[in-house]
Amino acid sequence: MKFVFLILVLSLITIYVEAFKHVSEAALKDKIDHLPDAPTVDFEQYSGYIDIDVAHNKSLFYWLQECSIGGEFCPVVFWTNGGPGCSGLIGAVLEQGAFRIQSTGELSMNPGRWNQIANMVFIEQPIGVGFSFSDDPSDYYVGDKQAVYDMFQMIQGFFKVFPNLKDNDFYIASESYGGHYMPMLATYIVDHNANNSINFKGFLVGNPYTNPIENAKGTYDTWYGHQLLSRPLWSQWFHDCDDGNNMSSTHCQSLMHQMEVQVSDVYPYGLDWPVCNSPQSLYRFKERRWFMDKVLQQGLGRRIPFQSLESTHRNLLLEDPSEFEFEPCATDYMTTYYNRQDVQVALHAKLGTMWTMCSNATIYNETDSNNDMVPYYQYLINGGFNLHIMIYSGDDDSVCGTLGTQSWIWPLNYEVESKWNSWKYDEQTAGYFVRFKDAFTFVTVHSAGHQVPWYLPSVSYRMFEKYFTGEF
Repeated sequence: MKFVFLILVLSLITIYVEAFKHVSEAALKDKIDHLPDAPTVDFEQYSGYIDIDVAHNKSLFYWLQECSIGGEFCPVVFWTNGGPGCSGLIGAVLEQGAFRIQSTGELSMNPGRWNQIANMVFIEQPIGVGFSFSDDPSDYYVGDKQAVYDMFQMIQGFFKVFPNLKDNDFYIASESYGGHYMPMLATYIVDHNANNSINFKGFLVGNPYTNPIENAKGTYDTWYGHQLLSRPLWSQWFHDCDDGNNMSSTHCQSLMHQMEVQVSDVYPYGLDWPVCNSPQSLYRFKERRWFMDKVLQQGLGRRIPFQSLESTHRNLLLEDPSEFEFEPCATDYMTTYYNRQDVQVALHAKLGTMWTMCSNATIYNETDSNNDMVPYYQYLINGGFNLHIMIYSGDDDSVCGTLGTQSWIWPLNYEVESKWNSWKYDEQTAGYFVRFKDAFTFVTVHSAGHQVPWYLPSVSYRMFEKYFTGEF
């Protein structure tokens, strides 16, 4: 009997060792055992810090939500939000992450969670964003090049903590100012990936900020396309400024201001969507995105009650009402959640951190926004790196509008492999796509705002799925 018991114990130990032999001690320390007010899940989660400069105690924060079908079977996708200076943890509970924050402060399962087919790693970068920190004050002064370098160190550090995922296909993803982060980071990876130690396969970016000219087109021309501007004012802008040659002139700046005044009551991130009208809302009037502050002097929300638009959006957005209800005040609920002490303990974050959606501590080099990212795309496509690239765009956004994105992708003159055509969700048109041969796929998501997965989670998941099946 003792012998049988011993064999049983040894068998259990063997099973335990086999299960965790590829998970490092550091990873086990970061394992989330209990997430407050969250549902029971069928996947593992880890969160904590990756040191990128030990001398400065400089660390970036991550949250890994493993793939539901098993981490070893799925690609690894790093997600960071834009800004610059906005937290990747926005994605974790507001966009494509496993959860959706509720008004009660509880988390519910997201019907469109991307970790159904990928290991999703949400990162907070650059230094000063969210829970990420450094003991050296100079590290809070950041620009595009430093942010990219730090992210590359983050990637390398992550795979040291999770060697079990190192051989998986690896992708990077972002939105908005991620239009700078992603092509620059992809370029850095292909140029510094010694011995292909990172199994880098490609990147996807939503509503990307690419350069100031396309961004202005995407804003002002989209406003006119939605009939939010008077024709005489827009026509003057289009004739005198739209080509970008005189955009910095006093005349064009005056026209921009006049257009901003005309549409000041409409929310630019989702033109047809309700906004949070709570008097207590932290983000009622303006998002913390400095490049847009220069374009929109008044990011005021449209004063239309949410309930008055609910039935219209049920048809337009192609979502099952039992699974999803867009909550315009979710940014406030998320901020409250991340500032709870029990949540910070569970996430292994630095206790007492005053978490904000977009950083007040990071001092970003504003002139970097003037740099055009088109040459980076050309280098990555023409360099023979065989990367799988998808650019997607919610067509109800005017901050980084679809019209602006189209204004730079077509002049690249890559051969069209699959002509402009619609794609479907639930037998309805979910948007359009065009595939350029040996280059990238451009996908629109009809009626989605700036943060596509927040507005249309299930549709965004279908798009993500099509990316990995090779349709996009």
